[in-house]
Amino acid sequence: MGASSRAAGGFALVEIMLVIAIIALIAAGYYGLSGRDGVEEEGAQTTPGRAMEAARSAECASNLNQLRMMIQMHVTEHGEYPREFRPGDQGTIGRCPVSNEAYRYDPQTGRIACTTPGH
Repeated sequence: MGASSRAAGGFALVEIMLVIAIIALIAAGYYGLSGRDGVEEEGAQTTPGRAMEAARSAECASNLNQLRMMIQMHVTEHGEYPREFRPGDQGTIGRCPVSNEAYRYDPQTGRIACTTPGH
């Protein structure tokens, strides 16, 4: 029998280290790399972080759409925009999921908008 660096059916230490290094590179690409002191660099965001931000933005847009439909239903029934409409009183759909601030309503125009920058 010849000398071998691996046991029957086993892996050499170099092969195991190579697999670990590849997994680390994939994880670093997916989760992002941190800057100095473990703090993320400005503008750098992880993939899961971007996905959560996109989900919150979509939820905000959905909330605004539902509130606009409520306002439109009032206009259809009464022929005018509601004078007293407080989005914050509408439960979770009346607030931005990012900032938790109530949406702003303008009774003159019937417009409702998010107060969070970028929404």
